[in-house]
Amino acid sequence: MGKLNATILLRSDTSTNWLDANPILAMGEAGYETDTHKLKIGNGTTNWEDLSYIASENDLVVQNKSIETVEKLPPEGDASFFYKVKSTSLIYFWDNDKFVAINEKQEIPNPEPQIDNIIVADTKNGFPANGENNKLYKSLDD
Repeated sequence: MGKLNATILLRSDTSTNWLDANPILAMGEAGYETDTHKLKIGNGTTNWEDLSYIASENDLVVQNKSIETVEKLPPEGDASFFYKVKSTSLIYFWDNDKFVAINEKQEIPNPEPQIDNIIVADTKNGFPANGENNKLYKSLDD
């Protein structure tokens, strides 16, 4: 029998896309997450999100659950799962007593400076060469 040169490709996608599609892999079919480098093997009946990752005894395995809306998150989470909320595309994890979104863009407001006192001078030339922190310098010619 002759030698056969072949390339075997695994069904591959990102973890988010796998969760969104949530397919049933055929018996023995492999599914590879390109962003996490994790692998699942199908059994022909179980959806992606309910399959376990293939792992060694030393691997920490974090599984994913797909939830339709934030309101459908369980009252208490499981720290071994990430919860993807389809309606918002946010991913949550359980942090001891509450769910925390790990990919939500949060704007941090600029803190307003605390002014101890205002220094007033007739002209800008009346200010010291080096100012002090937490002081507002105001000239009457502004």
